[in-house]
Amino acid sequence: LGVEDPAPPAPPPPPEGKPPAPIRIDGVELFGDELWFDDPETRKRLRDSVIEAHREEKILVGPPADEVERICPSNGRILGAGAVL
Repeated sequence: LGVEDPAPPAPPPPPEGKPPAPIRIDGVELFGDELWFDDPETRKRLRDSVIEAHREEKILVGPPADEVERICPSNGRILGAGAVL
């Protein structure tokens, strides 16, 4: 009582170089099993292209948490379909 167990050791750092190729199994598809999914530069480029497309179409999209609150308000307001669009 009163004595805390020491924290477990930190995990080792990830290995250097490219991540290992995913193991392919016939008939099984994994979410994020493509190597680009784990590539921050590719994902940023894709996000930036979506932002640019929205800008061109004048579609304003806020941060996800703000959009959820806007569409599903927690303060009891009820929105009509036009308010969501």
